[in-house]
Amino acid sequence: MISKDIAPDVVTYTSLIDGLCKLGQWQEATRLLEQMLSKSVSPDVITFNIFVDTICKAGMVVKAKSVLDMMMQRHIEPDTVTYCSLMDDYCMRGEMDKAKEVIDLIISKGSMVDDHSCNMLINGYCKAKTIDQATKICKEMHSLEVVPDTITFNTLIDDLCKAGRIEDAEQLLSKMQGCGQLPDDSWTLSPCLDN
Repeated sequence: MISKDIAPDVVTYTSLIDGLCKLGQWQEATRLLEQMLSKSVSPDVITFNIFVDTICKAGMVVKAKSVLDMMMQRHIEPDTVTYCSLMDDYCMRGEMDKAKEVIDLIISKGSMVDDHSCNMLINGYCKAKTIDQATKICKEMHSLEVVPDTITFNTLIDDLCKAGRIEDAEQLLSKMQGCGQLPDDSWTLSPCLDN
């Protein structure tokens, strides 16, 4: 490209950065970002989302926060995808208070919270063995105008059954059906049948 006097643009750089990150070469991707900036090519939210996601998956949430700071210094507003990468990392680490802070931040900024972000938080609470917090998030979804989906219900029913709370699981199953959600018989009901 460069040999033909065609300058790489944000899409070209972002594609290369994405490829490097997928190969686990985030340091090389960082070098490419620096090159991008030196050539006065401005990264966009997609470029930064790739970095935040990759760095979070590598377990370097502090570094991911520095990338967020860089975004904001460049007047690029993080979006739900950016925040979900952070939230996912906190959930994986069992740092549920920090994960909840992220979803609260999304809400405070007026960004849309969706079923994916709520399910991520619910799953994190379930893995942390705090099923009551998970069910609380499910209840809060209604006030956020987010409709719980099959994944929401399956996750909660599974963990309620594992906790021996069969009656609560059955009530949630009834609620699920009342919302028009059809259970995946092989997944939704099997934990209850095992107990």
